Amino acid sequence: MLPVRVCVMSMFDDVINAKCRDCPVRQSGLCEDASVSTLNELFGVLTTAKFPPGAIIASQGDPLNYMFIVREGTVIVTNVTMDGRHSVAEVIGVGDFFGGLNAELAHFSYEASSPVTVCMIPRHSMARLAHEDTGLAFRAWEMTQKRADATREWLMLFNGRTTTQRLASYIC
Repeated sequence: MLPVRVCVMSMFDDVINAKCRDCPVRQSGLCEDASVSTLNELFGVLTTAKFPPGAIIASQGDPLNYMFIVREGTVIVTNVTMDGRHSVAEVIGVGDFFGGLNAELAHFSYEASSPVTVCMIPRHSMARLAHEDTGLAFRAWEMTQKRADATREWLMLFNGRTTTQRLASYIC
């Protein structure tokens, strides 16, 4: 199985565009199990964007027309409560994605905590490709499951601790 995959990726490398050829997450992120034809379509519709530290990539409540794949950097996911309090919900790193196939509005805010580079794929294109390519859909599901497990662990880490204990756990 591995030689076939290497051959497919090597064959694809000959026709891949420059912005994706050396992508650090192409073989470990969302695109890992996508077919060559799906990758060609993805690369045809995606754009890349860079954000400096502190830049808001998407604000809570704003329209979310893209799915974002983090190629470089770290993104902090925050929630703003009705009374204005900010809380960190998650930290997203290289290879992770955010923005849902069904979410028309951002449920959280996404802020670059370091220099961030993302691939932006139109939501409707990603949804269509996920319906057509089971490898892509399965990989998205698998990554979502891992993030859900990590989020549950994060919640349990902070459950029942004092503010000082939570801060110490976050820093370490």
